[in-house]
Amino acid sequence: CIRDRYQRRVRERSVSFATDEPMLATLLTVWYARLQSFFSGVSQCTAADVLMRDAESGEVCVRADTLLIDVRPERERLVATVRGALSSVDEIPATNEHRVCALFCTAGVRSLHAARALRAARPELRVVNVVDGILGVCAAYPNGDAPLVDAHGRQTRTVHCYSATWNSLRAPYVGVYD
Repeated sequence: CIRDRYQRRVRERSVSFATDEPMLATLLTVWYARLQSFFSGVSQCTAADVLMRDAESGEVCVRADTLLIDVRPERERLVATVRGALSSVDEIPATNEHRVCALFCTAGVRSLHAARALRAARPELRVVNVVDGILGVCAAYPNGDAPLVDAHGRQTRTVHCYSATWNSLRAPYVGVYD
């Protein structure tokens, strides 16, 4: 099994998540395939799919046809969130027929659970899960121009990345965790 081989290599300290990208990509592909079968019916997208560069200002922003929702706990959102993202599914307007509700967390697992629950509670909504989460936002904009803001609305490059295991961020981004 790929996971067992990878865990053995980690124990032997011959590989880490940060240095063995092909193995990590393979592991994540297998993992997401299993998750997808468990959470069938939830559409998937990437962070790059829900963001765009504004033609006039040149700034990266959320697409006009998308309502982005950060489902992470408040302590994680206080470090950084995507500019314009809602902080709860409760903030989704009652009349939201034409916009896609894209839910994100750190790396797509918690938002997958939330997307499934939201589809069940509000079947009229077009719900998608951002599979690469806020880490994917950083990966999509490696020069540091991701639309991340801290609790005061100031641009930041520091991101709460859930745990050391998920800290795949590269400079200029900095990952923090509890």
